[in-house]
Amino acid sequence: MTNQKIRQVAMELFGRYGYEETSLVDIANGVGIKKPSIYNHYESKEALFLAILDDVLDLETQSLQELVDNHGEGDSCEQRLNQVYQHLCQTFGTTIHGLFWKRAIFFPPEPFKKLIKVKFLDFERKIDQILLAIFQAGIQTNEIRNIDYSKLLASFYCFVDGLFVEHHYYEAEVLRFRMEASWEIFWAGIKEG
Repeated sequence: MTNQKIRQVAMELFGRYGYEETSLVDIANGVGIKKPSIYNHYESKEALFLAILDDVLDLETQSLQELVDNHGEGDSCEQRLNQVYQHLCQTFGTTIHGLFWKRAIFFPPEPFKKLIKVKFLDFERKIDQILLAIFQAGIQTNEIRNIDYSKLLASFYCFVDGLFVEHHYYEAEVLRFRMEASWEIFWAGIKEG
């Protein structure tokens, strides 16, 4: 229980204040333990940060795979792709692990810049496979125009990435409108006919 609580508190503090601005004392205080107790679980702040980074990437990969695997039999390509879109917007806009991930990507701690880039690209390759399956099915059923897969992936990622910023500036009603409008235009651009 303590190990999980340490990760949970550290994830929130790293996400809100950044790696450099979060100390082990801050984490220990948040957990309700003394700083030396953290060393029973992690050899350093660096090790704790990297463990959380791996947890977040594994959780998100697994969540997306489960979402796609559990789609309804009659779901269209549009519905499946929209589910992924909604999931990503909600995860990275409203959850603690989404906040941690955004900060790690946009403001990577200097000692981990290269490693975070490698992990990000590996994560993206896994998500590519999930999205490619949806795009391929959509092209086969004539729901999506026959567009080069690399262009479909690039446009989807850029479309979603742009909305990550929106969560910081708009109230829920405006954000919902912007998300729906963005989806409508994106889908109109790739759908067949």
